[in-house]
Amino acid sequence: MNAVQALIGLVGGLGMFLYGMKMCSDGLQKIAAGKLKQLVKVLTKSPLRGIFVGTLITVGLQSSSATCAIVVSLISAKVMTLAQALGVLLGSAIGSSLTTQLIAFKITDFALVLIFSGACLFLFTKRSRRRSLGQILLGFGLIFYGMFVMSSAMAPIKDYPLVAAMIISLENYPFLAFLVALIVTAILQSSAGFLALLMTLAGQGLVGSYAMIPFVLGAHLGGTITGVLSSLGTPGRESKRAAWANFGFKLINGLLFLPLYRPLTTFVLWSSPDLSRQIANAHTIFSLAMALGFLPFTSSVAKLMQQLIPEKAGGLGEAKYLKENLLEVPELAVDQAHRQTVEMGIIVSDMMK
Repeated sequence: MNAVQALIGLVGGLGMFLYGMKMCSDGLQKIAAGKLKQLVKVLTKSPLRGIFVGTLITVGLQSSSATCAIVVSLISAKVMTLAQALGVLLGSAIGSSLTTQLIAFKITDFALVLIFSGACLFLFTKRSRRRSLGQILLGFGLIFYGMFVMSSAMAPIKDYPLVAAMIISLENYPFLAFLVALIVTAILQSSAGFLALLMTLAGQGLVGSYAMIPFVLGAHLGGTITGVLSSLGTPGRESKRAAWANFGFKLINGLLFLPLYRPLTTFVLWSSPDLSRQIANAHTIFSLAMALGFLPFTSSVAKLMQQLIPEKAGGLGEAKYLKENLLEVPELAVDQAHRQTVEMGIIVSDMMK
């Protein structure tokens, strides 16, 4: 296999992985959407419970961006405060790390069985729940088969000493490794996608031990870039506050842990003999540390974000409940459309008086 074939295999496997994640997320959302309201209602003023709920929602939907969409909509609807929402966002990081733990399992042998079973349910059944279950199984199958394709494509890289040496040498430049992970994750718009790629490289012996922590920290931060860029194009202040607070959490987390990458590497290497599991464990450790570290300060951070991004005076009749990102969670989108319709009715009624 030459370099071009290896690159095609890598890109194709990565595309299969990302599409599998999307299919799995869509299927889980269809099954879980009806329970989202009941789950969110258990939120109180306790940020700790918000972390728990954020973790559950992200694991259930397999998408931290969907969790962020829910959070923004609930702030807009005055169902929760920004401080409570920050707890949910901290929990979503833990939920994302549990997804990484899932993809670290070596179940490639069953990937094709999952794809076949999922395709049969998705294509040949009429009940929506069974079709959604088929979509989930098909998504998981594509995730693990995509990992297999990437691993097979990366195997010949060891035959190119210059390329292999360049990748391995990043362990001597932790900040550069951090930036590479941040940029690639932002391009992929998926921290799970980058970490899957990292697991593939590590399995071929192409990731130096001391590069693992900077790579994971960079991916942790890079996963917030999409949310920040998306918030810049929306008029709502809530999305900007939530996105920038999430970015700030992970930036501070990265800057605190990056100088400690050597002792942290020793601990992570001790946690498991499996390279993929070590990467997943590092992601989980940083997510837990961030959640527990910022938990006491969610109210203070919320006040700071409200000062940095103040509220704008809305015009009469502004569609304040209709947010495009709510389309990711149809049940909440319909609920907010109902609220907007009621408000429009009140405005028309006032005009007729």
